[in-house]
Amino acid sequence: MRRNTAVVVTEAAEGMGREAALQLAAEGASLAVTGYSEDIFLFKEVLEQKGAGRVLAFQADVTEENDMEHVVQAARNAFGRVDVLVTHAYFEDSGSLESVTVEEWQRTYERNVQGIFLPVKAVFPAMKQQRSGKIITAFQHPVQQKSVLNSSGLAAVEAFVHAVMEEAGPYQVQTSMVHVSIDTQSLDDVEWTKEWARAFTTVLDDPSPMAVQRIRSEDKHVK
Repeated sequence: MRRNTAVVVTEAAEGMGREAALQLAAEGASLAVTGYSEDIFLFKEVLEQKGAGRVLAFQADVTEENDMEHVVQAARNAFGRVDVLVTHAYFEDSGSLESVTVEEWQRTYERNVQGIFLPVKAVFPAMKQQRSGKIITAFQHPVQQKSVLNSSGLAAVEAFVHAVMEEAGPYQVQTSMVHVSIDTQSLDDVEWTKEWARAFTTVLDDPSPMAVQRIRSEDKHVK
């Protein structure tokens, strides 16, 4: 059980964020969850029914610094600390180098790179001060996706997480990644949820400075 664990989960109304929040709620954690739409307030009720300790819900944008600072401060005020941050990125199908527009490039980097940078930036001072914490970054991209846009975006996220590890390590703040190379349509919901739960639990409980788990649809198991 994680009854005394305080967690911030960004973009929690869907996908990997939703699965992470549901799992943590079932284990009794207190949660601060964010979402782009008002659906996040309906999801708050679901989490409470699942058994979460306390739940705060925010309609917030991960690409807005003020939003992320507000969420983290509210979580600290309510829970006294932030033990875990769960953030994630989705890299969708993109075309060839010649077909990618400037707008697509900027949108991908804003949502998936800046959208991880800002939550981490907001939570790090709290974890640094308490000299403990775990930052979990999950990212998903299409199977065998080798486009210039997605490859560069993924490389940016991975490089950022490794750089955070170097800076955060002296303060006993751990970093972890769940790398999802999977077409979720190729797995039924039960199997996908099982694979995600196994990978997420592994990085959540791993005491090492950097924990990495991989979910691949090619062999349908966690590496």
